[in-house]
Amino acid sequence: MASALALVLCAPAGAVKTSPVYRGVSYGPSPGELQTIYSQAPGARAPIVVLVHGGGWRLQKLPTEQGSAAKSLQLRGDTVFDINYDQDSPTALAFPLESNEVEASVEWAIANASAYGGEASDVTLLGGSAGGLLAALAAEQLDARAPGTVRAVISLSGPTNFTTLVPLAASGRIRDKNYVLSIGQALGCTGALQTCPQAYEQEWSPALQIPLSGCPNWLLFASEVDETAVSQGSEMLADLTSAGCSATLETLPTGHGFSYWPLVSAKVAAFIAAQ
Repeated sequence: MASALALVLCAPAGAVKTSPVYRGVSYGPSPGELQTIYSQAPGARAPIVVLVHGGGWRLQKLPTEQGSAAKSLQLRGDTVFDINYDQDSPTALAFPLESNEVEASVEWAIANASAYGGEASDVTLLGGSAGGLLAALAAEQLDARAPGTVRAVISLSGPTNFTTLVPLAASGRIRDKNYVLSIGQALGCTGALQTCPQAYEQEWSPALQIPLSGCPNWLLFASEVDETAVSQGSEMLADLTSAGCSATLETLPTGHGFSYWPLVSAKVAAFIAAQ
């Protein structure tokens, strides 16, 4: 097993004791395939949550794990694998690089679940923004090969369909220039979105890759101020419902991705516990 630095959180007498947090644990051969593991007690057989950060699929200068969300889930009794992954650049497309690494992290978590108090057969993927799309893709691909590998997916403002997202960006209806740049770079058509290969868009759109069997359960979130996230979430909900999958979309007043975590953390925790 990969070596890791265990951070044992100190607490005053009488306080609730938490299990160790292991930082810098490798789940693959690339230097970017690192994670922080928020464990439970040995033998706990806790639900596993693989947490996937956002960031527009683009190369980040620093790791962007979601420590607050991971810690809150650990305190609620989950074993959390808060992952980093290699991201795209002007010379490297996002897919399949990023979705493959998320899949690899899930497979690693399953194989090593017992060492961190997790239950290998109880896996939820949780992603925010671009990480929501990656979590969805990884879950679909894993369940398509082995139904039931991932029980549930939670997406916080995750895009779901590049074939409808790209036209929104190309027409100027997405006003966030960084988001438009992220979409183009991920697909390899920065500055000329109308040239994005449609087959590539389709291949990496979760709404178009729903497995024929073994569909996980879905909990989708979007906020009213983010019209694109609402439309993408609504598309995904319609496609999941049509495929016979269990899915819910909840709309919040404001925020994007993990920024509204305090508003949804209790619902997320309850959803994970219900799987």
